[in-house]
Amino acid sequence: MCVALLMRLDRFLSNLPRFNRKSVRLALASGRVQVDGQITTDPHYDVREFSCVAFDMQILQPGKAARYFMLHKPQGCVSATTNAQHATVLDLLDEPDKHELHIAGRLDFNTTGLMLITNDGQWSRRLTQPH
Repeated sequence: MCVALLMRLDRFLSNLPRFNRKSVRLALASGRVQVDGQITTDPHYDVREFSCVAFDMQILQPGKAARYFMLHKPQGCVSATTNAQHATVLDLLDEPDKHELHIAGRLDFNTTGLMLITNDGQWSRRLTQPH
């Protein structure tokens, strides 16, 4: 089971067929759940798609690898994930899972420069929308 964006740990576990809410509370209280190698007892702990979640040392979600790319955007290429009329920056990448990637920021069609591309939406938002 992969998590979409963020989900509370107790909700993630209770969505699995082998757990109900009571068994989740007991498992967390007894320290049987690990997130990214650390014992986690907080039911409100946020689990991401990149988190590795284990119960009694058995991996329930392996955690997807976060991927980050730096790409020099050439002139005449669109800063978009798809475009029917022009080549996109994702077309320049030889990656099997391009559909999972998105661009942090944008450059105009005739502008060249550094593009940051990732599958980590939280990282991308921190870059483009700092507080």
